[in-house]
Amino acid sequence: MASSVDMGGFDAYFEHAIAQMSPSGRRKMQNAIGKYLRTANRKRMTAQTDPDGGSWEKRKGTGGSSGRMFKKLRTNGHLKLRHQSNGLKIGWFGRVGSIARIHHFGLSERLQYGTAKYAARELIGITAADTEAIRSIIIEHLAL
Repeated sequence: MASSVDMGGFDAYFEHAIAQMSPSGRRKMQNAIGKYLRTANRKRMTAQTDPDGGSWEKRKGTGGSSGRMFKKLRTNGHLKLRHQSNGLKIGWFGRVGSIARIHHFGLSERLQYGTAKYAARELIGITAADTEAIRSIIIEHLAL
């Protein structure tokens, strides 16, 4: 499960200026954007809120399931940045990605003892404030 930032969706000026950047400059800019988005999404996951500001549905009380959800999914080791020729992907990949997808979309999962249906909890996303921060990061890197 990953969320993509489409840098081509910005103004035509940004598209042209980004296309003129060197590959190493573009990669540095993508790293800065990725680090910002990873931090912003980590804070939202810690606060247990959706990108739109709504609270996640509470867990069903099963005795020992108290505490914050998705502690390991928030770490850099799991929430990864992947560079591609056309942009950057931020998310979870492999087995961790399938677990995150189940919880993000509220799917059901087959377990040893039956089936579990999870509530949808939007783990990763981009807000309007994030978009503005991305624009400022792009402008900062174009000025270099």
